[in-house]
Amino acid sequence: VRYHIAIGFSRVTLFFDAPEDPEEEAAVQVVQDFFRPDSGAARGVEVELELCSQNWWDAECRESRFHRRRGQADPVYRELVDLHERVRDVQARQCLVVDRAIRSAHRDGFDWLLHIDADEALLLPQQPDARRFFAEVDDSFDQVLFRNFEAVPERFDVDDWFREVTLFKVHQALLQEDPKEGAEMSAKRIEQLEKWRARKIAKGSDPDDLKDNRTINTLMFGIRMTRREAAFGLNLTLPPIDSQSEF
Repeated sequence: VRYHIAIGFSRVTLFFDAPEDPEEEAAVQVVQDFFRPDSGAARGVEVELELCSQNWWDAECRESRFHRRRGQADPVYRELVDLHERVRDVQARQCLVVDRAIRSAHRDGFDWLLHIDADEALLLPQQPDARRFFAEVDDSFDQVLFRNFEAVPERFDVDDWFREVTLFKVHQALLQEDPKEGAEMSAKRIEQLEKWRARKIAKGSDPDDLKDNRTINTLMFGIRMTRREAAFGLNLTLPPIDSQSEF
């Protein structure tokens, strides 16, 4: 929170998904103590806490655009709300709280909103001031996509990943494909990939995120096989594979 305040954000809103959980209660207390009005820690920046209790969700259901539009022909609203209500899907809940943040930002006249997880930070190597960075975005753009560099801990006892982790996984979209990589792919596999891409794009995915990179696939093959061996060792009883499934 302090880092994003330092690079120029004028409001930070924290959504706590399980505010009754003892660990989240402790985190809420830390934020409240550190950013209390008389501490001066936020230096005029707004720090908001949204405690997503059942009462919070009940109130949000009356205001959420997804709930209001769940009866429309476009299934995206209904499917997302159903995922939230039936299985408490994490990504569905994130979409709903982001919708809440967007409505609040629009109401209060903000031009830009950044959505990140608690273990993420916005890195702008060539522009340390986030306000200037977004001000320089051409008016023809209404969205900026930041690629993830996922931290890869090299030991188990990491207390602060922001300070201690130095190894990162580069996003696939930023890696070039080796022209020497074999291009052989069966017609069935190509057809499956195209159907999968079409479904993901219809649900709002960025087409650039769905490009196939054979070099990455080759590198990841060994990792996936190792993971599969570990998964088999768990002796889980799983449902049969759906040939039409994205997964």
